[in-house]
Amino acid sequence: MGGGGSKGTETQYTYVDHSKKRQEEERQREKNRLENERRARENAERQRIEREASQAAERERQKFIQALERQRRAEEEARLREELRKEEERLMLLELQAKSMAKRQDLFDYQFGSKIDLASFRGLDISDVDKLRIGVFGPTGSGKSCFISTCERVVRNEDKGSSPIATSGAEGTIVLEDFLSEMFFRLVDTRGFFNYDASEGGEFSDILYGRLKPGDFIRRKEDEPEFDVSNTDSPFSDWIHGIILVVKANDPRLKQGALRDYLNPVRQILRPKGISPVTVVTHRDTLKTQKECEDALELASAATGSSRSHTFFVANYCPDNPGPDVNTELQVFDILHFALTTAERYVKIAKQQKRNRQED
Repeated sequence: MGGGGSKGTETQYTYVDHSKKRQEEERQREKNRLENERRARENAERQRIEREASQAAERERQKFIQALERQRRAEEEARLREELRKEEERLMLLELQAKSMAKRQDLFDYQFGSKIDLASFRGLDISDVDKLRIGVFGPTGSGKSCFISTCERVVRNEDKGSSPIATSGAEGTIVLEDFLSEMFFRLVDTRGFFNYDASEGGEFSDILYGRLKPGDFIRRKEDEPEFDVSNTDSPFSDWIHGIILVVKANDPRLKQGALRDYLNPVRQILRPKGISPVTVVTHRDTLKTQKECEDALELASAATGSSRSHTFFVANYCPDNPGPDVNTELQVFDILHFALTTAERYVKIAKQQKRNRQED
């Protein structure tokens, strides 16, 4: 039977080992997976870094914008403060200028007796008081003529005074001269003291009593030719009624106390007469501290015999301070106010003494 022959045929199978291939494919897949993960991590990290960098840049940009805004606000506030300061200074200057103008007008309107009350002269003969003469005295080089020139400029509101100014520190004035003659009062420029000896003491008295007149040469024993001044007193209106003593803040004698001895003859002459001097201290710019300024005023007051309230600094107009300056103006007006006040008081004392002598 044909079926019997088929029993002899066998099916053969060939075994093919694919495990290495599968392992390789698995390794490749794992490698690809890891590579993809690495790339994903790197991409994520790059994106993170870029994102953080962008955020940091934005923060820096915002900081910069905020800093610019703060700087702009600070500059604006500083500008507004500066404008406010300048406006305050402008208003203060206008106020001081108005005050100065009022004081200047008061001087031009000044009438005798307005300082201590004309009623206080009741019963006294003041018919011969047609002017007040304020003598300006002081050591050589103290700034007397410069002070008078400053007063002229301030009172007249002009750019130049007529009083000659010695800039070398040597003696300038040798001719007695009255200034501001258009006013009721006069400022009398005198010769500087060298040693304040007997000769200068006699000269001082001759000026006080009007024996030396405006235009007269102020001669001393060392001058040639010598001359004698009449002992006859001049009219009362030609006397010196007030005194301004000028000293330098940097005068070595002031700090050493020697200026007090130097000016002792002046105090001895003025005290019995009842004249209270007003003191002007120049060259304040040479003092460095507030204490030095206070000490200079105290020492000047003691040296001249002025009360402390009648002792003033003044910044004279000069090449270093050409002016005009409203603070200098107010200084000058205060000095002249007290000089006129003390002059009126002296007139009252002198007239009262004269009446007492007549009654005796």
